[in-house]
Amino acid sequence: MLGKRSVLSLICLLIGTMVLITSCGPPENEDQADSEEIKGMPVVVQQLTPETIDLMVTATGVLRSEYEVPIMSEISGTIINKVRDIGDVVQKGDVIVALDAEPYELAYAQAEGSFNAAAAAYDQALRDYQRYVELSETEDVSTYELETAQLAERTAAANLQMAEAAMKLAERSVRLTRLSSPVEGSVAKLDAQIGQQVGPGTPLGKIVATQSLEVEVGLSEREIVNIRKGNRALITTSVYPDQVFKGKVKSVGSAGLDMGRSFPVVIEVQNEAETLKPGMITVVKIIFETRENVVTINRDALVLGEDTPTVYVVVEGVAIRRNIKLGRSADYRIVVEEGLEAGEVLVITGQNVLTDSIKVKIL
Repeated sequence: MLGKRSVLSLICLLIGTMVLITSCGPPENEDQADSEEIKGMPVVVQQLTPETIDLMVTATGVLRSEYEVPIMSEISGTIINKVRDIGDVVQKGDVIVALDAEPYELAYAQAEGSFNAAAAAYDQALRDYQRYVELSETEDVSTYELETAQLAERTAAANLQMAEAAMKLAERSVRLTRLSSPVEGSVAKLDAQIGQQVGPGTPLGKIVATQSLEVEVGLSEREIVNIRKGNRALITTSVYPDQVFKGKVKSVGSAGLDMGRSFPVVIEVQNEAETLKPGMITVVKIIFETRENVVTINRDALVLGEDTPTVYVVVEGVAIRRNIKLGRSADYRIVVEEGLEAGEVLVITGQNVLTDSIKVKIL
């Protein structure tokens, strides 16, 4: 039989042994960490290649017609016909509204008669003067008679000139009874009713250019310094999300126009198919420089929370921390000016849990 002291000693020995075995065994978390370090942290990578990239600024604006021409009468009259209506496409010279031409046709006939009479009077005065000139050479007429004939010829010539001007003016009034489009475009507005009395300057509608569109955008002082007349532009709209329309910078504002120091830039938009319409909201990307053989990265590849732009590259299965210098951006891509070269393998997913020189596993 063991004594009470011996039993207590045996129990203490067993407890001590169990504590020792437990303390010497590896913790589960450390086993997992060691295992991941041996296998490598999983990452997604991309091999960098030289690219050609367009540097651009982006802004929004509303399409407008390059020119808008009012439809208005230059003479008084009564509308007797509407040849065109809203939405009609017209060519230069197409009649849109017709006025009653009869009063002006009668006025033209009268002016034409006066012109013919003046022409006949001038012919007679010219013949008389020429005859007096011939007689003066033989001294058969006096100087007074010659001067009188000359004055009559000049007066007849002036009367003929005035009669011709009056006839042309009457002829023009006849033409103005047919209100025609001075440009190619579309009838955007037409407020004309048959029987309506109009006078000179009465607004009746508006013609807008549908093929020649433009959009004005406002750029900041940092953006405007890169923009030049003639820069290419790409135009998109939510109405046609899969289509990109081309354009170019028509004019660049030289001064900010509002409290936000916004500088106006006008872009010509190619619209031969007349797909776009004035009033549509567009996104305009103005390309001011094309860079060739440059390295670019997606902004998402940067390590979060760093004071300077930082990325990780993979070299022989090891993640290497790299500070880089960024340049201009184009959409979601950023030009890397220093710190990365074509051919290197960039970590694009998983970089935020890496540490320098840690082993990685490429997925």
